[in-house]
Amino acid sequence: LTPHRHHLDKLVLLDRCDSVLHSPHLDHTALKYVYVREIITEINALPILKQMVKDFGITMVLDMTDCDSLPILAAADKLGINYLNCSINADHVTIRTFTDISRYSREFNNGTHLLSLGMNPGIMNHMIMHGISAYGIPQEIVQIEFDSGQPKHTSANPFITWSRRQFLEEAVSEPSGYCKNEGVFHQSSHPPIHAPVETEQYLAAIKKMDSYPLGIVVPHEEIIFMAHRFKVPSRFIYAIHPNSFEKLKELYDKNGTVKENELDYIENNSCPLNGSDLIGVWLRYPDKSICQYCEMEHEKIRGANATQYMVAIGVIVGLREFITNPIRHNGVYHVHDLHNGRFMDWVAKYLAIVTIEVPSSRQV
Repeated sequence: LTPHRHHLDKLVLLDRCDSVLHSPHLDHTALKYVYVREIITEINALPILKQMVKDFGITMVLDMTDCDSLPILAAADKLGINYLNCSINADHVTIRTFTDISRYSREFNNGTHLLSLGMNPGIMNHMIMHGISAYGIPQEIVQIEFDSGQPKHTSANPFITWSRRQFLEEAVSEPSGYCKNEGVFHQSSHPPIHAPVETEQYLAAIKKMDSYPLGIVVPHEEIIFMAHRFKVPSRFIYAIHPNSFEKLKELYDKNGTVKENELDYIENNSCPLNGSDLIGVWLRYPDKSICQYCEMEHEKIRGANATQYMVAIGVIVGLREFITNPIRHNGVYHVHDLHNGRFMDWVAKYLAIVTIEVPSSRQV
């Protein structure tokens, strides 16, 4: 954020703990922020944001929590301030609810609101659109992510490089799902961890390995939005380090679930990481497949891990575009409503995106 700090007047950081104040990886002087220690929830979002408006005159809130999105969006809209977030979080609501952005545009139109800034969703939406603008609408879209991150010391528990709560919701608690013909969403009767899938056909052309990890089919919002937009089948396959997945699967098979305290969060600071996070998308055509991907090694990132870093890039790029090229009309918008060319130009300043083409005859 530091190089873009001049785009903001006041910067107020609100968090439940004050660890940000002691981070050696931040330029605290250049960021010129005010810190407020507070726990924001769906219940107290309105009074807290109202107080922020009164005390600091805020005009925009960037929600990077894992709280339900709608109550905070509703509170911001009621106060006439703009709301941005990293993903759409909700309890007891299927992901299909969020594919109808127009519904929320009618309901929340007292500000300009932008959803799903980050890596996936976020940068991946624009990578897909960039590829389709160059090669045409494909027969199928397949997003693949392999996070091979593992702690440099032995871990007895399964481990993950991002939110334990959100990962377990996606992998263990909620049903699996993907989009079929015409982009119609299909929800499975079981969670993703129940039926792992092979990843070699998606990773072999990108990364040579002795063996390829098992993955899970996760109904991520970027894939559903893109499938609906272009009326094509799509799916997202997510894989973690095989050691972690094996332990996770053992817990699930034994207990029928996995508890948050049974999963280790490895952030790459107190617990250094080996491995990388690789994210890409395959566009399938009759005569070829096009893959665009990027890969970041965990140990090259300071103050975070590669997964978090790529999310942060998506947030910064989206925030910068939102500020410098304002959306003219109030309502609720999605990250892919931002200008694709400018967005990808800024992403390229931080991430190296590789494009490969594989003829159909050579596909695994």
